[in-house]
Amino acid sequence: MNRIVTLPVRGTCVFSRALSAIPKNSHLSKISKKQLIPKRWMSSAPNPPKQLSLPALGVFVGVTAGIFVYFKQKKQDLPDGKSESQDEAKETKEVEVEVELPPPVLPDHAQYLIIGAGTTAFTAYQEIKARDPKAKVWILGKEKHIPYSRPYLSKYLWYLSPEKIKEWMNQDHPVGSRSIYFENESYYFTAEELMENENGGVCVIGGQQVVKLDADNKKVHVECGKTISFDKCLIATGGKPRNLSVFKEASKQVQDHVTVFRTADDFNKLYSITSSAKSVAVIGGGFLGSELAVSMQNRAIQDETGLAVTQIFPERGNLGLVLPEQVCRWLTSHVESEGVKVLSERTVSSVAFKDNKVVLNLNDNTEIKADHVVVAVGLEPNVDLAEASGLEVDSNLGGFLVNSELEARSNIWVAGDAACFYDRRLGRRRIEHYDNAEQSGRTAGLNMTGGGRSYTYQSSFWSDIGDILFEAVGLVDSKLETTTVSELIKDVEDGKNRKVVFYRKGKEVVGILTTNIRHKTDLGRRYIDLGLKENDIGEVAKQFFAKEEKKEDTSENKTENNSN
Repeated sequence: MNRIVTLPVRGTCVFSRALSAIPKNSHLSKISKKQLIPKRWMSSAPNPPKQLSLPALGVFVGVTAGIFVYFKQKKQDLPDGKSESQDEAKETKEVEVEVELPPPVLPDHAQYLIIGAGTTAFTAYQEIKARDPKAKVWILGKEKHIPYSRPYLSKYLWYLSPEKIKEWMNQDHPVGSRSIYFENESYYFTAEELMENENGGVCVIGGQQVVKLDADNKKVHVECGKTISFDKCLIATGGKPRNLSVFKEASKQVQDHVTVFRTADDFNKLYSITSSAKSVAVIGGGFLGSELAVSMQNRAIQDETGLAVTQIFPERGNLGLVLPEQVCRWLTSHVESEGVKVLSERTVSSVAFKDNKVVLNLNDNTEIKADHVVVAVGLEPNVDLAEASGLEVDSNLGGFLVNSELEARSNIWVAGDAACFYDRRLGRRRIEHYDNAEQSGRTAGLNMTGGGRSYTYQSSFWSDIGDILFEAVGLVDSKLETTTVSELIKDVEDGKNRKVVFYRKGKEVVGILTTNIRHKTDLGRRYIDLGLKENDIGEVAKQFFAKEEKKEDTSENKTENNSN
């Protein structure tokens, strides 16, 4: 059962409110970037200020008055009332003030502890709270953001005006307004409030990473040195973006011009860069790389910035690891029609930095120069906790090994990108899509409150690449045998044509992907669960094209089989 609960909880974990009172023009507002003043919700509170004794107060007042008189006299001694010379002023350098932030406020014990602060963590909290209304849930996340939805970062946001983007990226957005954040800052309790609140709630503690989990003693060790015991724990650490060794080993000048894309901060950085850059190279031909390439190129055309986007990847075409060859070629042609220069079946052999540009030397001796490079070559499950914590990782798929109830050890669950679970229809799997993150989070939250339910949901995903919409459910892999059914519509651009791709293991259908067909993943999910066979594909395909705008006598269906 999936339930979404909106609760009248409030607050966010807070650093010292005294810091927020510093005037913008104060020298303290020029703190180095390493010592950023944290957001309200990032849980910390200073020790109470010590009171000055009367003698100490008298000394302070006396010294202050002396300094004031000295500088007043010095100003009067300058000829014609002039201040210090401009040359001296130019030599004055700003001094960075290193402010030691107070340690975060963390509980000694957590009833429910969630490691990771993304989609999985948020939906797990919702399910926990729905079943245990007085639950106290603590979410510890590495990112300095409250939970948000990642899919917008590579698609929708690139088509908005800067003013709209600012609204969408506002953590303190008005209740009910559209935003990448599931809830605004006031939805979350501060650490102090949650400790005292008898009715429970949720607190997000950002910028804190769990470095070790002691499963036997039900404790976690946080990087700040704190140890927290727990009753129930969910690992929702997600994935971290892969990088290529050619960029990892490159000079600092090259690395300063490379974005390994994943987070909201990455979006903000890349959006700013592409506002003035004239050339960007995207490395990667999967969903993320293709979405970003087309989105950035469309924004450049819309805003007339003159940006040229080049996409480089080793596969034979866009989504080459997912789509059968004929659909892959069709998509690549469409990406090129959007203005992106596609260099398929190529890899980056070496990189250099020359004339303020990154120089990419490809394996076919092609040289590409770019103002900035975006790396989008997939995810690695974030299993850093495994070695230190003695948790098992799947040797083939990666991810924490869990049972069908998403449990890794007693009272420890794993969900989302980092979980490798058993699918009763399709075998052991690890999935890196939003729908799986959301639904597995709900199942884990349910089981943390005694639900005892197997994760049997066939998750789906979607992607917008220009004006082509992809939706899919089950196993979709270009190595599988496929049957593609296309609806060819007369007098309609090729990008508008609708297709259904059935992926097979032998005679059994294990995955279904559609193009430009909306809201049919439930239908695909049902047929996979029923064990759809190859002989029934023709009749079933008609149901995917049904209930759309009727086009009498203008279309026909074409079936293509591909056996690898």
